[in-house]
Amino acid sequence: MKMKEALMMQGAKTIMDNCVSLKAGENILIITDMVQENIAKVLAAAAVERGAEAVVSVMKPRKKAGEEPPKMIAESMLHADVILIPVSYSVTHTYAVKAAAANGARILVLTDFTEEMLIHGGIEADFQSIKPVCKAVADAFAKGNKVHVTSPGGTDLWLDITGRRGNALYCVVEPGEFSTIPTVEANSSPIEGSANGRIVADASIPYLGI
Repeated sequence: MKMKEALMMQGAKTIMDNCVSLKAGENILIITDMVQENIAKVLAAAAVERGAEAVVSVMKPRKKAGEEPPKMIAESMLHADVILIPVSYSVTHTYAVKAAAANGARILVLTDFTEEMLIHGGIEADFQSIKPVCKAVADAFAKGNKVHVTSPGGTDLWLDITGRRGNALYCVVEPGEFSTIPTVEANSSPIEGSANGRIVADASIPYLGI
C-alpha cells in the first residue's frame, strides 16, 4: 500500500465502523467509475479487513448527475447489504438507488470525492453526535407549515411545507437508508408554486447543470 493510501485508510475505517457498521460476512458492493478507482481500492481494502465479501464494480463516468448506472450494476445492487458509491457524477437520485434502499441496503454516496477527503476535513466529524441535531431539524420541518428564509444580502422568502416530510442525512445509515458523506443536511421540499419573495445569491454554484 502506498503511503497516501495508508492515510486514506483512516477515513475508510470511519466509513466502515461508524457510518455503515460493516460486519464480517456481509456483502458490500463498491460502485465507482474510471476516475475514482483508487478511492474504491482503499474502501475495498478496509472492507476485506473486516471480513466482508467485497465486490468492486467500475463503470464509465456518467455524463451528468442523476443518470442511472448500468443495468448489470443496478441488478447487483439488489443483492448487497452495504453499497458505497464513490463516483464523479451523482447517482443518488436514481431508480437503482431507490430500489436497493427498498430492498434493505445501507447506502453511502461519495459523489465527486477526492483522496484528500478520506484523510481530513468532514470525514473527521463525529457523525453519531451530529445525528440527533440533524434529525431534530428534519423533524421540525415535518411538523412545521411555513419556512421563512432571510439573509443579510436581502433574501426574504416564504415557503409552504404543510404535509411535507423532513429528510435527515447525517452520514450514518441503517437498512433501507442512504446518505451522502461527508455532507450533513436536513431538508424538506416546498409545495409547488408556494414560494413567495426574493432570493439574493452571492455565491458560487459548484454543480453546474445539476
